[in-house]
Amino acid sequence: MCSYRPVFVELPVEVLYPFDIVKNQMGIKENCKRFWDRIINFYLRWALCRLFQDAELEFDCSPLTPHLTETRIADVELVKQMLARSSRPLMLLGSQLMANFENIHQLKGAIELIGIPCYCSGMSRGVLSDDSELLFRHKRREALKQADFILLVGAVCDFRLNYGKSLNPMADVVVVNRGKNQIKMNAGWFWKLSHGICADPSDFLIKLSLANVNDSLKESRFSGWMKILRDQENLQELEIIKLTEQNSIDQNLLNSILLLKKVDSAAPDDAIFVFDGGDFVGSASYIIRPRGCLKWLDPGPFGTLGIGAGFAIAAKLCHPNLPVWIIYGDGAVGYSLLEFDTFARHKLPVVAVVGNDARWSQIHRTQTSIFGTAVGCVLEYSSYEKVAAAFHFKGIKIDGTNEKTVEGILNEVPQLNAHGIGVLLNCYISPSDFRDGSISL
Repeated sequence: MCSYRPVFVELPVEVLYPFDIVKNQMGIKENCKRFWDRIINFYLRWALCRLFQDAELEFDCSPLTPHLTETRIADVELVKQMLARSSRPLMLLGSQLMANFENIHQLKGAIELIGIPCYCSGMSRGVLSDDSELLFRHKRREALKQADFILLVGAVCDFRLNYGKSLNPMADVVVVNRGKNQIKMNAGWFWKLSHGICADPSDFLIKLSLANVNDSLKESRFSGWMKILRDQENLQELEIIKLTEQNSIDQNLLNSILLLKKVDSAAPDDAIFVFDGGDFVGSASYIIRPRGCLKWLDPGPFGTLGIGAGFAIAAKLCHPNLPVWIIYGDGAVGYSLLEFDTFARHKLPVVAVVGNDARWSQIHRTQTSIFGTAVGCVLEYSSYEKVAAAFHFKGIKIDGTNEKTVEGILNEVPQLNAHGIGVLLNCYISPSDFRDGSISL
């Protein structure tokens, strides 16, 4: 199994209940007289006995030790040689990097020691600190087209990389992945695989960093390349700042980009972020900074809406002393809004920020441009804060009428949360064109 997020496990009734209850539920009758009833009974009894034939045996129920394929030294040496020939290397880190918990504390040092520019995706966000010279967040597509060596570590060439078409066709591409079938995904059609390594991604990076790879990568060799990437990064940051200065179409609504900037400033430095939504969450991924390793939980590559409350419950139970902030879209919050009752009953004071633009924006954008209709995409500016208040949370509505006090409200939230008070901020936002061009699959 190659899933590195929570997995739904369904247990059959014969696992949950004892023999007599399962027998009763199967409808097995005693002393049947009709021929076909006896045949059916015979089959049901056979099936029941087969299910429970090993019920009295003792089994080893200790946790399974995952089998991790270790990195071969030959693969490390090959990548080291390829890096030595490169003048524009780039590394893309994926969620699989975080699967081996024993290596996580070594990862940051290993990546810094390797010393090539990095983009993080999924749960790998936060593995590098925000002030790292190697970390880049914007203009990834442009960087991938410019790079002459691309190292995909726990990342795959699926729709997120346009099935490989986002990669420079002239670049050497090395993929490190636990799954053999993941390494060659879409290779030969839209991109060229130079070398595939079936190994644990974190183990590979640590061994690469120990191979004295930095001896062959003098910082001056990449100074020009790093400057190109940093200039592109700064250009995008300027574009974001310009968007924060735009007035909303409706004065009663907030500028969503400016709101996210303020949320990023107000959230504590040790906060765990949980993201549940489409367009609003997509915008947040460009603006909100991960607070550290394993402090970023999102809906995953397929945008599985409704995970917000469940992830937040788990995060708060595992780390009761850390603040947990959920960034919701107004479409997604509807999936788990009643879990605020669970938060309250179990004394799990989380902070929820709802970007409420009264629409399924990610669907709305594509549907209206292709079909010319918004049917099924329009919601209401609903009072989600009142629902939260009914479950003993502090519900606050923020819109254009109290926009000047947004910073004050946001700065008060961590103090309330530190005193055990859960908060939901229902933020009425104006539709944004920040993610124009993105599609919903």
